[in-house]
Amino acid sequence: MRADTILFETGPLHDLMDKVGVDTETLDAGSVLDIRSSGGAWNTLAATPALLRISASLVKHMRASDVVYANSQKAMVVAAIANTIARRPLIWHCHDIMTAPHFSKGMKRIAVALSNRFGALMIANSEATARAYEEAGGSLPVKVVYNGIDPAPFRNLDRSVLRSRLATEIGSGDAPLIAMFGRLSPWKGQEVAIEAIASLDNTHLVLVGEGLFGDGEYADSLRRSVVRQGLDSRVHFLGFREDIPELMAGANVVIHCSTAPEPFGRVIVEAMMSGTPVVASGAGGALEIIESGVNGLLVAPGDPLALRDAITSLLDDQATASRIASAGSAHALARFSLDRMVASTDDIVQSVMRQRR
Repeated sequence: MRADTILFETGPLHDLMDKVGVDTETLDAGSVLDIRSSGGAWNTLAATPALLRISASLVKHMRASDVVYANSQKAMVVAAIANTIARRPLIWHCHDIMTAPHFSKGMKRIAVALSNRFGALMIANSEATARAYEEAGGSLPVKVVYNGIDPAPFRNLDRSVLRSRLATEIGSGDAPLIAMFGRLSPWKGQEVAIEAIASLDNTHLVLVGEGLFGDGEYADSLRRSVVRQGLDSRVHFLGFREDIPELMAGANVVIHCSTAPEPFGRVIVEAMMSGTPVVASGAGGALEIIESGVNGLLVAPGDPLALRDAITSLLDDQATASRIASAGSAHALARFSLDRMVASTDDIVQSVMRQRR
């Protein structure tokens, strides 16, 4: 089976596909790349000329295809516009939940209207994502395929060695290490984590990630807040890192503090695979990953006291922490493997293809 792979820009994905021998074609997306799901409808209107131009370029590829698979909202919008001419079954793989702050009202209306009119099926990365789409007025048939994580980088991690390495890097000695991963953004809840750590004596917090998409000021405000509270010796900003599995395995507890529902919760699954116990906000996709008290702990979103108590319970009861970490690792490997995701997605694409033929 021949498959055309179209990208909107060069970058890491393009380089990776080139490395594994996948031929790609890059279309100049121009201002389409500036469209944000959380932006206003004017954001899309301003990019209309670029949208029409790139959609016209896409028509020839779509006409030569049995099925079109769009792996992002932008790709779906462009393919839907092109589908006014191409008329091909369009699958939208949705990785974002249609709730604030992920989607603005205007962008939600645009995405729902285009998918309803020109789509054939949606793949959602969680039941929460599927439910939000349907509640927003989406009428496409929906199949849920959980995100898949490659387990290879999380195998054979020596937790004691990695913990010592991380402690040496940040100068924390034997103090407990709590780690949080993800871009620095208000809805990710780093301020909740900082408030929880402030009341935990001799405990260090590692924040891995940086501000993106206009969140630079928020990242700066977090750093100022840490200094103002006198926590700069216990709260460490590591910025962007490539050694995520090693950092996760080096922590005593990994926390997830999102104040709004996550579409899935990739960081949660990765932390589970690393063998570290996880405390997560009990909303969105996290509810489909963690059974609280069994393979992780869930707390109310935005509640630093509940987060503090959950962290304390794991630090004070190593037997429970070990049991939860072991159950989490087994659960993540069994349910959220990359092979399982690829196989399920391929089955759906093949099914749509057979229906067309």
